Amino acid sequence: MKINHLIPVNLFKSDSVSRKAETPSVDFKQDVKIDIDSLLQWEGNEKIPEKKQPKWNLEKIPLKFYINKDVYTEKLMPEFAKSVENSFQIWSRASHGLIRFEKSLSPDNADILVRWSNETLPGRNYEAGHNDLKVNNNRIQKAEVTLIVFPVIDMNLSAENRVDRVRRTALHEIGHALGLNHSSNPKDIMFHRGIYNQNLSNIDAKRINELYKSRDLDVIT
Repeated sequence: MKINHLIPVNLFKSDSVSRKAETPSVDFKQDVKIDIDSLLQWEGNEKIPEKKQPKWNLEKIPLKFYINKDVYTEKLMPEFAKSVENSFQIWSRASHGLIRFEKSLSPDNADILVRWSNETLPGRNYEAGHNDLKVNNNRIQKAEVTLIVFPVIDMNLSAENRVDRVRRTALHEIGHALGLNHSSNPKDIMFHRGIYNQNLSNIDAKRINELYKSRDLDVIT
């Protein structure tokens, strides 16, 4: 999505794992390497220089997050929610407390809303998650993270591995919700296939600290 400089509020979209066409008979981990690089990822944001990435105003810290739990048919929902909460704390530790989070009791008061869906975006059958950012003058005003409850990549996973997959997907999407675009390093959680990595890398931590080290307004012009 292109950035319209005439409109003060922009919506960036990203997705962790997606694919143009579903091929159920093909092993995902092998097949995704062939097709995933052709997809548009973090479309508008990818083209913005690193120092101009949108970010939250540090005066809003701690950022309030709310995790929806409205998928009542999923028995693992309590574990999923705990995994997401843990992912927020991992980013906070990586920033040495510069970025902090606080659990909100209401979605109306949340800066970052985490919701669940049983449906992927059209044409993205292998998607595991995505997020929308509301941005004004290069400052993030609101983020909505969507996590897919049972994506295709979970098809052969145990319950324990599904919970861990949610954690890794949340790590990736929270990174986007904080303003980071994709990394070119396959070892980073912010790599476009980064959810196959277990944790944040040193580069992930370095990038979040560099993005938020200054309180100066970086307005897109």
